[in-house]
Amino acid sequence: MIFCDTETFSEVPITQGLYRYAENVEVMIVTYAVCDAPVRLWDRTLDPTMPAELSTAIELTDAPVVAHNSSFDRHVLAKANVVDLPIERMRCSMTRALCHGLPGGLDILCQIFKVAEDKAKLKDGRQLMHLFTKPLREDAKNYDQDVFKRTGMKRATRNSHPEQWAR
Repeated sequence: MIFCDTETFSEVPITQGLYRYAENVEVMIVTYAVCDAPVRLWDRTLDPTMPAELSTAIELTDAPVVAHNSSFDRHVLAKANVVDLPIERMRCSMTRALCHGLPGGLDILCQIFKVAEDKAKLKDGRQLMHLFTKPLREDAKNYDQDVFKRTGMKRATRNSHPEQWAR
């Protein structure tokens, strides 16, 4: 199996629906694990080329791809021209949890299954995710100046918030 999670940016709020959100989506980070191998992080803001280990697992096998809310990951990976995974290969851990009468939230599932804190969802993960995945407010003082010059959008990036990015 291949396990994956994506962190994305879009000017369009996800509340407007996945399809509108994904129209101009940027996949910034892909966290993945192939079989029992350690979890790896592909920072696409540094290198847009898919790591060989992941590429080989996706392209040369028909291994199932597991994601929490897999429809989101599958759709944004395709729309950002990263990889177009056939729906038949996708497995959704959120759907599996819901089918068993469990909550869908990954943070709550980690608590229920007593996942070690160093392997569980970060407590401040939601704050970090919102910092990097949405445009900043107009009155924001700390933002990536280069992105602002190119796009006119105030945005937090690895350059403007290196400590938070590292988390």
